[in-house]
This record gives sequence, C-alpha cells and structure tokens, in this order.
Amino acid sequence: MERKLTTAADIIIIAAAAAVCAAFIIFPAVKDSAGSGTAVITVDGSEIMRLPLDKDTEVEIDSLRYPLTVTVKDGRAAVTECGCPSGICKKTGYVGRNGETVICLPNRLIIEIVSDEKNGADLTVG
Repeated sequence: MERKLTTAADIIIIAAAAAVCAAFIIFPAVKDSAGSGTAVITVDGSEIMRLPLDKDTEVEIDSLRYPLTVTVKDGRAAVTECGCPSGICKKTGYVGRNGETVICLPNRLIIEIVSDEKNGADLTVG
C-alpha cells in the first residue's frame, strides 16, 4: 500500500501557513513609536534642527555640499531629495522608531529619531 505524497489535510495546512505569512507581510506589526518622537538633524556632530514627527514638514537644506530635502510624513522622516553621488540616504527611506537613523556620508549629516518610547527591543547586549 502506497501513501500519497500530499493529502487534502497537507494542502490545508500549507495554505493556512502561507496565509499567516502573507498577513505578516501585508499588515506589518504595530508602528511602535512612530509619530511620537523628534527627528534630530546633525551635521559634523552639531545639531542644526529638530523636526517633530507629529507634524508633516518638508525642509530644504541648501547649506550643505550636496543640498537635500528632509521630509516628515505620517510620523516618519526621510531624505526625499539629495544631490550626492550615491544617494544612499534617499534609498534608506522613512524612519520613525526610536534610535533609527538616516546617514548622508558626503554631507556628514545624520537624522536620528529620538523618542521616550521603547523601540521594541526586550534585551540589549553590550
């Protein structure tokens, strides 16, 4: 007597597991502290401005070697326009959780999210 490789029960279990995985991809976890913090922008280690994440804002910074635009939208911050050669800062996308950063090396600019809320980590090893 031969056993079938896949039965109806196997197909149901596989479909249920795929549905759960798809739900986690389509509907990501809670946004943690997005929107409740501040985007602190520094150049060469000196703070140049703070942007609250609870107010949509767009700021052009023309005083840098490569001018760029910082956008705060929906509780997150990003570099949305930049003139630097690599554009890695723009490719980083939006950040909104405590401790997340966007870094533009050619401009020596850092955008760091600062918040009183926990970032979701249960344990820090240091």
